[in-house]
Amino acid sequence: MRGKRLVLLNNQGLDQRGGGVTMLRALIARLGAENEVVLCAHTQRARDAAALPGLVERHVPEHPAPRGPLWRLRPLLRARWLARQTPALLEPADAVIAFDCHFAWALPRVRAAKRVYVSLSPQARQESFDMLGRSGIKLRAWQYARLERAAIRAADLCIVSSGTHAEEIRRYEGLPGFDPLILPPAIPPRKASPAPDARSQGELLALTVARLIPLKNVEAVLEVASRVRDLPVRFAVLGDGPAAEPLRRRAAELGLGERVRFLDSTNDPAPWFAAADLLLHPSRYESFGLAVFEGMCCGAVPIVPRRSLHFVSAATELIEPRVSGIVCDFEDPEAVAAAVRELCLDSALRLRLSAAARARAQGMCEPPWAARFESALEELLR
Repeated sequence: MRGKRLVLLNNQGLDQRGGGVTMLRALIARLGAENEVVLCAHTQRARDAAALPGLVERHVPEHPAPRGPLWRLRPLLRARWLARQTPALLEPADAVIAFDCHFAWALPRVRAAKRVYVSLSPQARQESFDMLGRSGIKLRAWQYARLERAAIRAADLCIVSSGTHAEEIRRYEGLPGFDPLILPPAIPPRKASPAPDARSQGELLALTVARLIPLKNVEAVLEVASRVRDLPVRFAVLGDGPAAEPLRRRAAELGLGERVRFLDSTNDPAPWFAAADLLLHPSRYESFGLAVFEGMCCGAVPIVPRRSLHFVSAATELIEPRVSGIVCDFEDPEAVAAAVRELCLDSALRLRLSAAARARAQGMCEPPWAARFESALEELLR
């Protein structure tokens, strides 16, 4: 595809990190060489934007904080703000691609021949996990369901990351006939040498890469680490977020000392993926599990939650239990610790699962995700 003007709408810009930004970067790298790509986002210009050919960035002013009780309607107010601000920033395009349901009402207002909505996660359903036990959960979930329905109805093409993702939207967002294109974002991490200080000789490394928020359930990693003190395994947690300090305090309470290392997001994750033997991903909700996939690409054996009332993870679609990873009950830290113990003590099992995980992930990389996305977009624009 060449000579097109393509507009990408996302909350985060390229100066941020996360699965959505990884997808944006892959898409811009693929499409920018022979097309004009306009990224419209809240955040400021990326430091490496000059290295991305064909990229133009537009900055949407941040939505003013709602006053008084209106903060409870923040998702809808933000969507209304974006619908007013975004169209004026953009010239007519061949296609506009929204990666965030806050742009649901802006999507039909942007002048474009075709519209695409890429759902990064069933936001209404994810909110119900993220706000578990907190007030206002029903109102917030209702707002996100309304926005995602609007985005889906405005789009000529909808893309989701997994079968679980599609089913969650059908079941919980009032769209039983929803039939999206399922396009798993199988984007491997860049090749890197293992982090030299990841572990001492003779030790294994169990890695967790996640935003440090309650939804990601990283405290479960600390509970597991406290139960395998006798094993030659160290744990590394790479990520930022509001739960960072509480997690550090909890690690200190458990007396984990240097057994668990916290790394903020200024650290490049690629060398840590390359160094990891195990990939612990205790998240309560995942529409794909990009960090799990990245770890598998590097041969880290994934350990992910079994589906239950409090856990829904599409990462289980990546794994054949006890063939290319471990699926276990993360509500029972003893069970997860037992899985870690088995993999640490049985090197033959660990190496067999590692090879199968790598093969499974690498098999998903061809053709590349961005190439498959481009093909779908090209078909839409014919």
